[in-house]
Amino acid sequence: VAPLGMALTEDHLVKLKRFAERIILLFDGDNAGRKAAARAAELCVELGLVGDVAFLPEGEDPFDFLKTRSVEELKKLIDSGKLSVYDFLIREKIPSGDISPAEKTRAASEFTPILAKIRDAIVKTDYRKKIAAALGVEVGELEKLRERVRPAPTAVQSRPKPVNTPVSEIERKFLDKLVEHPRFIKKAATIIQPEHLEDAQV
Repeated sequence: VAPLGMALTEDHLVKLKRFAERIILLFDGDNAGRKAAARAAELCVELGLVGDVAFLPEGEDPFDFLKTRSVEELKKLIDSGKLSVYDFLIREKIPSGDISPAEKTRAASEFTPILAKIRDAIVKTDYRKKIAAALGVEVGELEKLRERVRPAPTAVQSRPKPVNTPVSEIERKFLDKLVEHPRFIKKAATIIQPEHLEDAQV
């Protein structure tokens, strides 16, 4: 099934899932093809689809390939180079060789939304182990790396408790005087509003 130049969407994959237990994502071998394959692989993971990813020689699409070669050759190409969608994402998102702590943190962060979308607990646990092994860390360390890049919860600002500053002490003494001399209360109310006071409890 070819999307005919369109991006492969979740709707496409949901329909394919009705007709096949396993799918193969076959893309052009250039950079654009690899990016499209990564997006499609993430959709497969989210939908719980069992699938593989394979690539054609750079510069060729399936039509070009089959114009000069047989279907059997295409099958051999796929079988010799395919990776599961899970392994493909690991290869794409984790640099090969020795990687720095910063690169490990970045790579771990990219898998956070992917892992969150895996519904099968056994698959999720197995994939965590594969990601951790690719990063050269223990599973527990992988979780710590992911925690570093999770946004901190927004703090709810509470109104600070009033403290007895010199200003508030003056206000209290002023009110004490009004209590002693109630005839001045009405006059004071026309001059001083509550928002003028520093102490909220006054």
